[in-house]
Amino acid sequence: MTTLTNPPLLEAIFEIRWGERSPGDFKYSSEEHSLLPGMVTSEAIKRGFGVTESLEHTSGLGVMLPMQINHRFRKSAKTWPCLQLGLGVFTVNQIADGYDWDIFRNDISEGFDIFRSVSPDALKNDRHDTTLILRYQDAFYPDEGMSAYQYIEKYLNITVTLPSEYTSSELLSSDLKDVHFRFNTSTVKPQGSISVSLVSAIINGHPGLLMETVVESNAKKVLSEYSVETLLEWAETAHDLQRHAFTSLINKSPYSQ
Repeated sequence: MTTLTNPPLLEAIFEIRWGERSPGDFKYSSEEHSLLPGMVTSEAIKRGFGVTESLEHTSGLGVMLPMQINHRFRKSAKTWPCLQLGLGVFTVNQIADGYDWDIFRNDISEGFDIFRSVSPDALKNDRHDTTLILRYQDAFYPDEGMSAYQYIEKYLNITVTLPSEYTSSELLSSDLKDVHFRFNTSTVKPQGSISVSLVSAIINGHPGLLMETVVESNAKKVLSEYSVETLLEWAETAHDLQRHAFTSLINKSPYSQ
């Protein structure tokens, strides 16, 4: 992340997603439904993640829903990193307090090694539907009386304009309230894509702007093998790309005045 007096990071998330063969079409083995949760839980506890939490996300018929978190693992209550598992998804989460890339990189290494060691079908070399994701969520808080548009104009290298033909209508008030937009760009290194979204949101009880930056790659295209070393090479490059996006989109920091 860029160097700020008070960095606005909310959460950093590393994700592995698998099983979506085409949009809305998911396929998982019986082992992924029944055995994988227990195998990951056992390995996580063995590696020191002894605080476990089960969440209920089913279809109402007792069937787990794809891409929904069902289990969480921590080394002690309410601490981070937090490992999460669901049908077709495994994540390593870190929040802003105490965030440091080198520490988070080690968290990713530890979490991935736990996941990899139980040999899930998600990491078969012939799969084409396994995706690696590095996701950052940052929060910005406009001053009282400052609109989202005014904040963006002052602090971000993003132009958001509406034509006067639209805003001059007597049917509209002059208060342009909320922002919600997203752009996506293909990437060369790592091969894949990066998307940035900016939306008005209530964050920790306060009105603000939530910026989410997501670097995404197809695992088969970027990993020569499913090892901790190759995974961390991807993560390092994805982090460099995320940092480039963040620093280039910030015009000046409201936190360093």
